[in-house]
Amino acid sequence: MHYIVRCPVPDDVARKQIDLALAIRANPQKGVHVDRMLDATLVMADELLNFFFMRPLETARVGSMTKGAVSMGIRTGMGIISKLAKRAFAGMERDQLLLFADYLDSLISSEA
Repeated sequence: MHYIVRCPVPDDVARKQIDLALAIRANPQKGVHVDRMLDATLVMADELLNFFFMRPLETARVGSMTKGAVSMGIRTGMGIISKLAKRAFAGMERDQLLLFADYLDSLISSEA
């Protein structure tokens, strides 16, 4: 069995992923898209973390101290992810970049 967990994202976030995938396919050269890849990945990660961590806390009406602690943990994690991802993205070769673009496309679907 295969399950998919969904997270709604704003149009501009989805567009950023789609545009990046197109840009990578148009010019799949090592090092060219590192900053855009990092930005798009961090924006998507922020959306996901807020949806799966902060939103449930708000729904459960937890206190502001708890929400603040979780938010601080998310920010700390994002800082670590940023440094590691930038290094990984900078080292990607053509074939890896194209696989990354395919993966970006697989993340985005729309509902009418």
